[in-house]
Order: sequence, then C-alpha cells, then structure tokens
Amino acid sequence: MCKRCTVGGRRGHGEAAAEKLSVQAAREQQIKASPPGAARGMQLRRRMKELLQTLADAQTALRHYQSGTPERETVLEDLRKNVPAPVLAHFLRLVGQGRSGVSVVRHGVCGGCHLRVPAGVVASLKKPTDLHLCENCGSYLVLAPEELAAPATATATVPARRRPGRPRAVMVA
Repeated sequence: MCKRCTVGGRRGHGEAAAEKLSVQAAREQQIKASPPGAARGMQLRRRMKELLQTLADAQTALRHYQSGTPERETVLEDLRKNVPAPVLAHFLRLVGQGRSGVSVVRHGVCGGCHLRVPAGVVASLKKPTDLHLCENCGSYLVLAPEELAAPATATATVPARRRPGRPRAVMVA
C-alpha cells in the first residue's frame, strides 16, 4: 500500500479500484445472463402487462372491501410484494382519494377523466414497455383489449381533385 491508502483512515485508491472492478464484473455477468434483445423486450412487455393487470384487479378489490378489513389488508400485502414501491405509492394515493388508479383507454380517450390521450402515448400503449400516466388525471393507462388485438387499418389515399381554375394556355403550332 502507498501512503495515500493509509492516510486518515480513509479507503485508499487501491480499495476503490478493486471495488470498481468488482462492480464492473457484476454488470458484465448480468449482461451475459440476460436474454437477447428481442426476448428481453418480450419479457418486459409481459411484466408490464402483469403489473397493470395486478393493479386493475387490486383497484376493483380495494373498492369492494371496506377499510380495515382483513381481505383489504391481504390485497394490500400482495400489492406490496408484487408492485414496485413508487408505483404502489402513486396508485394507493389515487385510490385513497377515490379516483381511478388504472384507466382504460378506448378510442384514444382516458376512461378516468374522459379526455383525449396524445396519439403518441396511445401508440406506445400497444407495445407496453413502460408505464404511462394520464396527463390530466394521473391514473395509469391501459389500452382496451379490443384495441390491442385490432390490427392497425391503413386508410386508403384518395388522389386530390384538381380545383377548376383558369383555363390553361394551349400552344398552337
């Protein structure tokens, strides 16, 4: 060890470098153990669907049971196990206020506040890799099952009609 490593009882640069290497090695192992990109994306989509379905089921159960009942506590305990803390805190705050924690989007309209959701958000709900919140009411958004299964219909392009205007000059030879 050098002098800098033992001065003041602080961790020296040798220990910090070793810790940095161990963190990098752990990250490399995690990357190697993770599935390829497409499979990872499918797992993420499946996880998001399960998470939103869990929240939707819990929302109906929490509305059904009175506060302080053992059934309600069981539902809350299951949520604490399966849902990340920040998501759960936001969800419980909305439900506690009597609002919808999870809203279904049908025809581009939020089911919680009945306002139009931006088209980009609706498009990203079709491949859920992230949780989306309604910009107005704050509830988590889920695309309606019938819209999720329906393929995107392409609109046929109709050629534009020419407006009648001034007659064009014709060259006579």
